[in-house]
Amino acid sequence: MKDITSRMLAEEAIRASEKKFRTLSEQSMLGIVIARRAGMSISTARLPEYQVIAGR
Repeated sequence: MKDITSRMLAEEAIRASEKKFRTLSEQSMLGIVIARRAGMSISTARLPEYQVIAGR
C-alpha cells in the first residue's frame, strides 16, 4: 500500500490557493490581468470594462 498523504495535502493546498485567487479576482475593483512573456492575456477580471482594456 502506498502512502499518498503528501500528495493529498499538496492537492488541497493548490485548491485553497486557487480559491483565494478566484475570490480576489472576482471581487476586485481593480483590473487584474495575468500575461505570459509573449504578452498574451490568459486571464482578466470578469467585468466587461476590464475585458475591453485587456483586449479580450
